[in-house]
Amino acid sequence: MQTGIVHSIETFGTLDGPGTRYVLFLKGCPLRCIFCHNPDTWKMEGGMEKTTGEIVEDVLRTQSFYKKGGVTISGGEPMLQHDFVKELLSLFRENNIHTALDTAGSIEIEKSAELIDLADMLLLDMKAPTADLFETITGSPMKNSLDTLDYCEKTNKHSVNFWRIISALNMWIFFRFISLANTNGRNSTYLISSTM
Repeated sequence: MQTGIVHSIETFGTLDGPGTRYVLFLKGCPLRCIFCHNPDTWKMEGGMEKTTGEIVEDVLRTQSFYKKGGVTISGGEPMLQHDFVKELLSLFRENNIHTALDTAGSIEIEKSAELIDLADMLLLDMKAPTADLFETITGSPMKNSLDTLDYCEKTNKHSVNFWRIISALNMWIFFRFISLANTNGRNSTYLISSTM
């Protein structure tokens, strides 16, 4: 059984995927987003160690709450804990529990594709519409996020893509998001939210 580092657990989530959800926030993130509302998830230190068995048992015990929802694995960047997340997604699939993976797509697609394939849906948080702005906002290159978006399109993975607009910036950003969405929108839902 795999062990992961958990930041927190929300047992009645209504904003992290369809229906009522069990939301597992994992520790660790390679990004340093200027608008991050969970900066305490960035480092692996300070979390609770949990096994996949403990998490699955907790969900199964309260499964009746989630029958029209499921489980969302979030963070931080959940794909940093690859083996733990892989085992969780597999166990939830065996138990017919809907899963969503909430990610910024910040891990190389060669490592993350397996997790994307195991999840029922992907909640992809695109931090910015251009490479320069993405790097300014996150401190990291945009390549992995774009590769994740492309992979979802090529494999027809159901994804909900979040596009953030920082209100201090101008409408140019909004139109850049629309342009990017138009090139990658066949099987995706796009939500645009304001930040700050």
